[in-house]
Amino acid sequence: MTTRATNLKLPSVSRGGFRGRMLTVLGGQSSIALVPRRRLHRAVRELVRQLPVEDLQAAASEPTDVEALATALIRAQTSGTRGMDPRVLEAQVRGRAVKERLLRAEGGCAAAGVFAGLLNVSRQAIDKQRLAGRLIAIRDREGGPWLYPLWQLKDGSGSLVKGLDSVLQVLTDAGHEGWAILLFFLETEVGAEEASRTPLAALRAGDVDATVRAAKQYGEQGAL
Repeated sequence: MTTRATNLKLPSVSRGGFRGRMLTVLGGQSSIALVPRRRLHRAVRELVRQLPVEDLQAAASEPTDVEALATALIRAQTSGTRGMDPRVLEAQVRGRAVKERLLRAEGGCAAAGVFAGLLNVSRQAIDKQRLAGRLIAIRDREGGPWLYPLWQLKDGSGSLVKGLDSVLQVLTDAGHEGWAILLFFLETEVGAEEASRTPLAALRAGDVDATVRAAKQYGEQGAL
């Protein structure tokens, strides 16, 4: 029988402390400003009350609050599952956390209409550029709306970062799309180890050639 957290004093994480950590996540996100937070807070309290001790500890061990919440939610969804390889569950948790991190990086993402307004073009023009592979867009769930990373834009201007189209051409020609493209720009490295930087940072600095070379090397790895 699985022991519930309501009846035990946790050895490495308190229910109250973990609950407060989760409520911080909900309270600090402007994107949910119009959502009734009281209901979300009730949901977090119930989640913490219902989760088994081992699942609470796994969630509390995550390095960031967002990853902790993602882990808690996935653990709740899979609680009581029998016969599933725990490595599969762990991979699901990590995959969800990585996607969340990529979506929030460098200012986050915008819906197509908002992104079109920032570029001062029509929604239809944005769709065409996405279909042509000249813009990065991602769906965080099947059938969900297209989200456009804001870091594609030059700081303080309504234009795209110079060289973005050239790098995207290399990546898409190699078969990369979606999350693999986000990983390339945000979490790979360009340059020697002592002076390495992300491809996005290199592109912002105007080093288009180095970024294109890195994209070609990344492309040789094959589509993820």
